[in-house]
This record gives sequence, structure tokens and C-alpha cells, in this order.
Amino acid sequence: MAAVDEDGSSDPFLTINNIQGEPLKTITIKDSVNPLFYTVKDLLYEFDDIEDAPPIIINVWDEDDGLLDSSPDYMGTAVIYLKDANVHH
Repeated sequence: MAAVDEDGSSDPFLTINNIQGEPLKTITIKDSVNPLFYTVKDLLYEFDDIEDAPPIIINVWDEDDGLLDSSPDYMGTAVIYLKDANVHH
């Protein structure tokens, strides 16, 4: 993961798109360019066939609390299609 902050680090967190409402957010890992998110989030997806399931979209952000520009910086996106994932149904 690329460093976004001037000190050569990042404060990454993830948001997971939620078709039921607001995106789900993980905790922020402070001062890391190699974060590990050991977080479980429940998403309710209803679909008839796994081929038609909507993808899980995860966005990576850098938190900038307390700075003049305190809005998070976008770092990237991962798109996971359930039909291509190793899932048990």
C-alpha cells in the first residue's frame, strides 16, 4: 500500500458498500502501509443465483483527523464477485 501522509505512512480504513444502507466501516490502522484488518462485517445479500449476486465493493481510505483538510483521502478499490470467490453455499 502506498504512503499517503507526508511522514511516509498512512492511516488506512476500509468502507464496504452495503446495498441495505450506509457503507460499513472498519477501524483505522494508524501509521501503517501494510495494514491487516481482522474484522468481520455482516452483509445481507438476497439473490436467486450466485451468478447474479451483486459484487462486494471495498474502498480503501486514509484518515486525516485533526488536520486542516480532515476529509479522508481515497486510496483504492477492490471489487469481489461472489461467483469468482471461494464461497460455501
